[in-house]
Amino acid sequence: MTDVDIETAREAAQGLKQLMGMSDAELDEHLSYSFNRRLLAHQEEMTQAKIIAEVTEATHCLAGCKVGQKLVIQALPAMLLAEESDCPLCIKAIGPVAELVMQLWDRMSEGLDPNDGPTQFASCLDQVI
Repeated sequence: MTDVDIETAREAAQGLKQLMGMSDAELDEHLSYSFNRRLLAHQEEMTQAKIIAEVTEATHCLAGCKVGQKLVIQALPAMLLAEESDCPLCIKAIGPVAELVMQLWDRMSEGLDPNDGPTQFASCLDQVI
């Protein structure tokens, strides 16, 4: 785990500060956590990263999700990319996939391959029997 010093992180965070309307005190609070500093060190590659969740199984899906359809989530900022997704935007399918963003952030902040993480699958919350 490589930490990033506060001054380097503060420089990297100026765009974030402006975008989010943070005060200097709020930015300093944000940067007081080493995890946030590590995220900033990898922000450029994280803005390019996406989670592409493909439906591998669907039985009686009320939302109409079908095998092969995809939900696409940008890593940073963490946003569902509806225009790149071809799966119905069902909250019960999106929720579990959205949780994978934190795993992706954790792995990327450590300089690790996010595709080798411990969780590669998510299950829909609407389990119809």
